[in-house]
Amino acid sequence: MPGIPTKFIIAGKVLERLKADKKLPPELNNADNLPYFYLGAIGASFGDLLPALPETGAVDPNSKYFQSWMPVLGVLAGAPGTPGVYKNLRQLKFTLDKLGVIIDSAIGGDPLAKDVAKINLLLMMDELNALPGIITSLTGAISNLATLRVAIGTSIFQGGPSPKTAPSRGWQVRDTLHQSHTGLFLALLHKTAVNDQQKAYALGVSVGYSADLSGNPYINSVVGGPYRNDWWRHRWISNYVDTWVYGFYQQGGASSVFIDTGSRGVPNPLYTNWPNLCEANLQKKIELPGLSADAIFDNISNSTPVAAILPPSFVDFWINAYKKSYGGADSRIDPAGVQSAYAMTWFILWIETSGQVLPCVPSDQVNYPDSCGSRPPWVAVDGSVAVGGGPAATPPPTSKDTDPSVPEVISGIILALIAAEVYVAAGLLAGVEALAGAAVLIADGLTDPDWDKLRCQLGWSLAYKQNFTNVMHDLLTWAGFGFPYTAALAHNDIVWEGSGRMILTPTDAALATVQSKGTNSNYPASSWDTSGKQSNWGSPPTEPTEENRVFAYPSNPVWPFHFVDGLQPTSPPPLPPGSAPGPRVGDPLQVNKKFALPGRPAMVRDGVEFALRQSQLNFPLVNVNFFGNAVDVSLELIEVVTPQEFMTQDLDFLNWDLDGDPGLEFPTWILRDPLGGPRVSSIPEP
Repeated sequence: MPGIPTKFIIAGKVLERLKADKKLPPELNNADNLPYFYLGAIGASFGDLLPALPETGAVDPNSKYFQSWMPVLGVLAGAPGTPGVYKNLRQLKFTLDKLGVIIDSAIGGDPLAKDVAKINLLLMMDELNALPGIITSLTGAISNLATLRVAIGTSIFQGGPSPKTAPSRGWQVRDTLHQSHTGLFLALLHKTAVNDQQKAYALGVSVGYSADLSGNPYINSVVGGPYRNDWWRHRWISNYVDTWVYGFYQQGGASSVFIDTGSRGVPNPLYTNWPNLCEANLQKKIELPGLSADAIFDNISNSTPVAAILPPSFVDFWINAYKKSYGGADSRIDPAGVQSAYAMTWFILWIETSGQVLPCVPSDQVNYPDSCGSRPPWVAVDGSVAVGGGPAATPPPTSKDTDPSVPEVISGIILALIAAEVYVAAGLLAGVEALAGAAVLIADGLTDPDWDKLRCQLGWSLAYKQNFTNVMHDLLTWAGFGFPYTAALAHNDIVWEGSGRMILTPTDAALATVQSKGTNSNYPASSWDTSGKQSNWGSPPTEPTEENRVFAYPSNPVWPFHFVDGLQPTSPPPLPPGSAPGPRVGDPLQVNKKFALPGRPAMVRDGVEFALRQSQLNFPLVNVNFFGNAVDVSLELIEVVTPQEFMTQDLDFLNWDLDGDPGLEFPTWILRDPLGGPRVSSIPEP
């Protein structure tokens, strides 16, 4: 499914269009209501963390997604009374940054400034002496990931969606919100909203509904199968799509970026110049007063409930719409569950995009201090770390160019990254020990500060810290818990086999993880396996094609702009003299308009077409029309609800399957028994 960053980009473009068209609803003209609008734009994916109760740990009733996150959160948070990776990295950064300010004040300063800097350095003795212990603690925590990867992998492989049998409230909340009574839930949010916060949220959910409707078939095409069969691969692929979408639109979108829409896929400007998600601070889009990352880390460490941040009236509004949509009791849907889902959604966005846990310094931007002064003794001539008097061993390779058909490729990469993390930590330990040792000699009066030498040692320590956090960044990216750098989207080369198959390196480049695949004989792969076995999330699924076959999105490969705003970048050659003007850079082409059949409403609201498609599930490859791009579909839904007629005429939205499952634009449906057999009819839930 399109991830939260992609949905926020779509929501932002919807706001821009509403303002430009002078149709902005009054509740969205108040900045205080925008966190609710963006929270709504998360849409059905709000169910990912419903519930997400740290007080119960990685067990039911928590969502499978939160259970997968818990081992990672535990490493970041630490045990009660023991700082985890986050607090240790924060203290390391604080101490090194503080030391850097002192050194900078001394270098080039007058004698008085040097004396003041020396005093400030001596006042840091306790902090500097604590650094080796911090590095040792970090090394131990990272080493533990070698065993935790088993727990993470188990939760992923056993965490797939529930089988599609009625009633849908017996499924995971995420799947219920994506696949059952989707239009009814959206309509009830609009009809029961009584204040501006609730109205802003309902308008945001209209965006989330549209983003899923337009984007999930696209993600299915990249993955090779539907979410219910390859749930973690969907999340892994979505992280790459989110990185592409955020970078593309922050760079200016189709009016500023030209990208080859053919097989080469090289953009101008290059991916290395596109903005990264790691310091996008997307958590601020949904931030309300009272949220605290430190407090939530403590909740995780101590297994205590998170603070209630959402207004009680808003929580009641959400729960009532859910209960009216799906009926019956659901123990997961209560005020504590909704509050915790909100807090944890904010918290995971904070981890992924604030830069506070993993600073945003891609490996090609690490600033090695090659001209800052004399090379310290713990750095070898070739720049590697000297350990035990000699150059350090070469860290284990972390190449991602492994044959993706090998089932253990992801696990092997993660193990190599863990080993590399420990290796880099050893170098960092040598660096901070040298800094602390130099400070001890100065404090004992055995030497005066050699500020140039200290600056050099600090520079190397900072470089190793950046490498340390980058290996952790890669670790989370390859495990599916974080976003890659935009530089990772680039491909090194393409080799075509005699059969016409493209061999791409690295295997996670955009051409493999972001561009849609188009119609092929292997789509949709993977029949539902009731044993719970999932395809390796880094590899395209290879199970038999699922019957009845449906169209992929779309018939030819495209980039994500197709489902976001439908605007394709153009960069034609210069026009001949005297010719009529045509599209130029800054004049993108619309290639995915909002779709409507002649004389009918937009298909997203076309009840006749909805009813027809309920009877067509056993006729494969009959439907090839798309809803259109998510921005235009969102505006269609928002502009319908702003007039009073929506309330007075009791209009409803349609219960489309937002997962694009089993294919393009089918209504909600349930597989008949046996679950592994062909689909023979559409069975909407009553």
